[in-house]
Amino acid sequence: MSDFEANFNVEEEAMEDPLVPDGTYNGSITSVKFYPEGQNLKFYITLSDNGGMCTDGETPVDGATVPLTVWFPKAGDRDLQTASGRQSKHQWKVNNIKKVSNKLGITMNTPEQIMDAVNNSEWVGIEVSCKVSTNEYEGNINNQVDSAEAI
Repeated sequence: MSDFEANFNVEEEAMEDPLVPDGTYNGSITSVKFYPEGQNLKFYITLSDNGGMCTDGETPVDGATVPLTVWFPKAGDRDLQTASGRQSKHQWKVNNIKKVSNKLGITMNTPEQIMDAVNNSEWVGIEVSCKVSTNEYEGNINNQVDSAEAI
């Protein structure tokens, strides 16, 4: 007898996470977290009032949580160009922060304002319409939010 609390068979039971099909969905921001190691902020959007099922055909879309990631400038980004070569990575990230904040109707002007809002959960509860897609990173397929707008 082993010390395991439950019996399982990985080969028989392992499965891919169900994904939200690509499309536009309604939801609300239920959590916002800053990740200093990646210099990004994730708005976690829980989908609601959409109907439909995830890719497994069993899991409802409503109740699924998908992330909208906002990247912040890092040291040295002023010296690096974007893939298009038309602007620095610093400028692209600043422009994107402005675009996201305008669409969500929030203020993300300085790091201090952003952290105050995160720490005070100021953005939790904002209802949004968001465009969800699938993404592959390091062999893992997951959902991401490409854009979100307050409704």
